[in-house]
Amino acid sequence: MQLVASISGAAILVNTVGHVQGALQLGKLEYGWVMAAFGMGATFASIGLGTSHTVQRQTMLTGVGAALTTLVLLPADWVGLRGLLLLWLLAGMGQTLVNVPTQTLIASRVAVDIQGRVYGAHFAWSHLWWAFSYPLAGWLGNHFSDSVFLSSSVIGTAIWGIAQLVCRPSNRPEQSNGLWHDHEHIHDDDHCFHTHHSTQDAKTAHRHLHFHSTAQLEY
Repeated sequence: MQLVASISGAAILVNTVGHVQGALQLGKLEYGWVMAAFGMGATFASIGLGTSHTVQRQTMLTGVGAALTTLVLLPADWVGLRGLLLLWLLAGMGQTLVNVPTQTLIASRVAVDIQGRVYGAHFAWSHLWWAFSYPLAGWLGNHFSDSVFLSSSVIGTAIWGIAQLVCRPSNRPEQSNGLWHDHEHIHDDDHCFHTHHSTQDAKTAHRHLHFHSTAQLEY
């Protein structure tokens, strides 16, 4: 999903100026309005996620965000200024719906003592996708200037679809039923279902996030 978001995001950041001042024959002011709409969409989505009291599946939000930010590019090559303002507003919202829930997933599903390393790995991988997406956006803008946003959307949608097929929850049944929890404990017969780092003494009181399957909970 980060790769999908980076493809659409790079297409917007690299090719909007050429589209606004070239295809639409508008000026720098209108370009500023369009990019402001993109930023405002991201801001509105961040505020909404921060103030919402409804618990949603973070993986679902990430998938919805990736789909939104790439699908809104489909008609972007053929709309006027008002249409582009609306589309870029939605695209910004989609970017936030990818970026924020992924951070929440790391916080809720990764043991506290290794979260720093996982955040670092996530940061590195997500920026690697942008290193791929920026040259792609430039290449598409150079070779498909009349349909650059459509081309980016098609590529992003294809990757989104493949990811949904390969990474859908039914392919990971061990994560479907059970409970993640974090509490202080010393290992005894009730805590024999997970392992520790070699430097950690299982007989010492400690706390970390771990998963109990339904079968283990019933036991």
